[in-house]
Amino acid sequence: MFFIKRALDFGLSYRSMGILVFLSLISIVTEIFGIGLFIPIFQFIRMGGNIETLILEAPMWQHAENVFNAVGINLSIVSLLIIAFMFFILRQVFTYLRLVYATKLTQYLVIKLRNRLFNMYLSASTSYHDKLPVGNLVNVMTSEISGGIAGIMAPIEVIVYVILLIGYLSGLLLLSWGMTIAAIVILFFAALFVKKWVKKSTVVGRSVTKSNIEMSTFLVGRLKSPRIVKLAGTFLAEKKEFDQLTKNQYDYTIRGSILKIKAATIVEPIVIGYSFFFIYLSYTFFNMSIEMIGVYIAISFRILPTVKSILKQWQITRSRLGSIEVVTKRILEMRSYVEQDKGELQKIQFDRHIEYCNIDFKYKDSANNVLNNISTRIMKGSLVGLVGPSGSGKSTFIDLLPRLRDATSGTIKIDGESIGNYSLKALRKFISYVPQSPQIFNGTIKNHISYGNLGSTDEEIITAAKLAGLDDFVKTLPSGYDTLIGDDGIGLSGGQKQRLDLSRALLSRSPVLILDEPTSNLDIESEAKFKLAIHRIKNSSDTTIIIISHSLPIVRDADVIVVLNNGNIDAMGSHNDIVNTKNWYSKFF
Repeated sequence: MFFIKRALDFGLSYRSMGILVFLSLISIVTEIFGIGLFIPIFQFIRMGGNIETLILEAPMWQHAENVFNAVGINLSIVSLLIIAFMFFILRQVFTYLRLVYATKLTQYLVIKLRNRLFNMYLSASTSYHDKLPVGNLVNVMTSEISGGIAGIMAPIEVIVYVILLIGYLSGLLLLSWGMTIAAIVILFFAALFVKKWVKKSTVVGRSVTKSNIEMSTFLVGRLKSPRIVKLAGTFLAEKKEFDQLTKNQYDYTIRGSILKIKAATIVEPIVIGYSFFFIYLSYTFFNMSIEMIGVYIAISFRILPTVKSILKQWQITRSRLGSIEVVTKRILEMRSYVEQDKGELQKIQFDRHIEYCNIDFKYKDSANNVLNNISTRIMKGSLVGLVGPSGSGKSTFIDLLPRLRDATSGTIKIDGESIGNYSLKALRKFISYVPQSPQIFNGTIKNHISYGNLGSTDEEIITAAKLAGLDDFVKTLPSGYDTLIGDDGIGLSGGQKQRLDLSRALLSRSPVLILDEPTSNLDIESEAKFKLAIHRIKNSSDTTIIIISHSLPIVRDADVIVVLNNGNIDAMGSHNDIVNTKNWYSKFF
């Protein structure tokens, strides 16, 4: 069945499904036996406990008396009631075990699938990260996964309740096959009556999923940029859009709930009406005994919650299709965008240079190259400045080195060895990266500096901070390196954030340090301090430093300046070599 394939894709195993069904069968059998015992109990009461009379009326009493005598128990109303009660207790025990197992299994699947999606996202290529809105993924991982798991568990619950319903109907068939066939026909038509509401649940469920994604995408974008909203004067427009999104969520959720209420409400009067009709027929035409009527009605009323549960779980199955489809889509997308790691070399030997050999790069959906026939060398221990106008290909030039993106053609080599021969782990350990806007997670200064190097000692952390020019500032804080800095380093200046993130990069002691627009958000004083930190690093180590910058003074003292313009190398050399030639650098310096 199709739902089983989806359940397996979401991590549910045949073994788990089998356990749920088995526990249900046991609870059904014990309940049927418990209810069935009311027939001999009522007979026993009606005959005043006279065993001889009971045996004459029904031969099964002879067998019952033999069994009771064999185990040394006196056949009495008390013993019959205790046995019936024990069957109901067993039913509750197995029902409890099933519900606990189902709850634990559901949460396990949610956690497992959430971890799986997170790992797949991190393993996906940069091109996938470029196109997927963060809010979309956040909603899928927090909301839609739970809805999807509920959707794949619901059909299992439907099977459980259908088995329970079959058990009840089997019991009714033994009591009165004619009346039971009538009951089946009535239930069939009742199911047809609510079918249209169940079908509508699918459409409404997809709308709920869509509105949830739109809400999460909106929130992630706006909550990160409250200053822009305030200063742009768009507060009322944003409030209006948010109000509309919440209204959509409210409307779709209410519509889905009403459909469930309708389906559940219509079943109850049908079953109760049938039960009253049965009492009339059994008394008027079938001449059934009072105990048979009582047990039949008891089972009939047990059918009511069972049918309601079947409808509820079936509606959940349909209403959660949107969540299942979204999660499945994300899994398939990430699987198709997974990074190819075919390199086998685990250690990089770097003694001479990194070489870009005739590199071309074009984005998948673009008609033009971003980089055209790029060839250059970056010598070990050198300070390299990478400059050029926006859109010239600087970031792409850097992304190719750790294979965040793969060149369309050409090769990058480290001491003559193609980077494709190295594992991604080895290649990325080879590089430390400081982004333009440091991504600082909630925690202490020590936490951030040691991010990715959790085994570092306090002495190593302080050494990295001193090299980055951060130590003097940290000493002024009451808690020093244990100071909480909050999400995004709130309370720290731009220069402090930059030097904090530089400390993190330095602690990894990677041979290559890449700085992406390190001074774009700094004032003149902070830029000067950062520039001193860079020269301190260069003079005290053999680290190869690559600086991407729009600020030309920050790269003036670089050993080599590579000027990119429209995806081509416009000029290359020291400041003195290129400042007096005709190129972008000399024009804007």
